[in-house]
Amino acid sequence: MIGAVDRAGLKPSAGSPVPKMRSHKRPQLPMFQRSTLLMMTALSLLAVLLFQRAEAILRAQHGAIDADTQRSRNCLAGMVTPIKLFRLDCGRLPTNDEGLRVLLTRPHAPDLRERWAGPYVRDISMLRDAWGREIHYASNGHDGKENGYRLWSNGRNRVNESGGGDDLLKVVTHDRE
Repeated sequence: MIGAVDRAGLKPSAGSPVPKMRSHKRPQLPMFQRSTLLMMTALSLLAVLLFQRAEAILRAQHGAIDADTQRSRNCLAGMVTPIKLFRLDCGRLPTNDEGLRVLLTRPHAPDLRERWAGPYVRDISMLRDAWGREIHYASNGHDGKENGYRLWSNGRNRVNESGGGDDLLKVVTHDRE
């Protein structure tokens, strides 16, 4: 019997040929093709890693821009309530000359000294945008009697474009945002 083994299973029986095991070797590529394939694989991996890193950097920078812009928009929106409270107490909006500082410090006008119940903001930092610049205020009327006003931040470029360019603008009319 071909390939018979003794009872211990360790040795083939006498006179029986040992079957030859098949080799599962891959065909070998020539050296030049192997090195080229290895180099192309390494370069592809490097390109993917560099692309992912560049994408992460761009997302981080874009996120920082958006965070500052959003923080400034929140500052502008946060000024609406203090201005409403000032208007309820004093009977008018701040004038253009008074600006937003009237929300923090008692005005000098005799008609407002008794009615002013501020400060309406915690500190001066609340009157600044995310870039540390003053938030601008403009009432629609010169005496504060009009209902509307505009608030704006100079934006990232820090150039006052009166609400244009990259300025962030909030317009409030008749106590509606």
